[in-house]
Amino acid sequence: MRIALAVLLSIVAIIIIALPASAQTDDHIRLGVPSAFGLRTGSFDFTIGQRSYDESSSLSAGRIASTLFRADYQFTDTVGGYFAFNNNGTNGGRAVINPFWNNTTSANAWEGGFKVVLSKTEPPADPKAAYLPSGFAVGANYSSAALNGTVDNTEKFMNAYLVYTGALSDKLTAHTYFSSGRFSGDIHGGSLNTIGVGVDYDVAKHRENKLQIQANAKLNVYNFRSPAFNSTRVTDYDVSLNYFIGHDVKAVLGYGFIGDSNTNANSNEFFWGLQFGTGGIHKHKKAEEQKPAETKPAEGQAAPPAEPPKAP
Repeated sequence: MRIALAVLLSIVAIIIIALPASAQTDDHIRLGVPSAFGLRTGSFDFTIGQRSYDESSSLSAGRIASTLFRADYQFTDTVGGYFAFNNNGTNGGRAVINPFWNNTTSANAWEGGFKVVLSKTEPPADPKAAYLPSGFAVGANYSSAALNGTVDNTEKFMNAYLVYTGALSDKLTAHTYFSSGRFSGDIHGGSLNTIGVGVDYDVAKHRENKLQIQANAKLNVYNFRSPAFNSTRVTDYDVSLNYFIGHDVKAVLGYGFIGDSNTNANSNEFFWGLQFGTGGIHKHKKAEEQKPAETKPAEGQAAPPAEPPKAP
């Protein structure tokens, strides 16, 4: 079953990369499977959100509550960075979302990272022509979590990833994600490799507002010593409704499912989030920015004569 799921996700990723890209790019950050595109240069984005996980297995059940605070800034057209803090209240038992959180009561973490856009299709010279964006980006993240429980521990994680984004139609955009990272801690160490896909579908638009459905699927493969060697595979699915209010506000409400195939444990989650920023959501550039600037005559020069009226 696990091998079949990995093969399926790989096939989907290959298909997405092979399909032609077309219009639409997001300027607010995308949680879950990230987008290959960044904000506009100089744009700032702030995110606050909460996740509630109901954990269950054959031996235990409990709840994990997580609160996220995140700030993103776009330094140049191709380089952006972020800093985040996660306040995670765990249940003292099994934690499906992260096996290193087992038997902890809290796992508060801070993290930072950057993303570099490697390539991106440029808009056509004709503003009326369809803009078909697609591109690749790479990034890296580093986090440190203070784990409190039976044995207090500090968990550090460093991760690098490659992501591709391309639109399949004027309403549907897809994202493909590959990452590899390394855990280290006081009593354990190991690796995490992830493959993921995500899609965004624009359901409706009204002026500058938009309703969107977003979905993600990820396969996480953990290999670690804690202290004995262990390996587990965690699948993570989520779907959400995103509502874009104007150019600077995004509201998110969603549901997710996480399953650990090795231990037959699972977690259901509900989450919400709000994003505030200065990057436009709907277009790469506003139509006003694409209009040529009017030229004024230099001082001391007469204005050019007006064109004569056309004969009827």
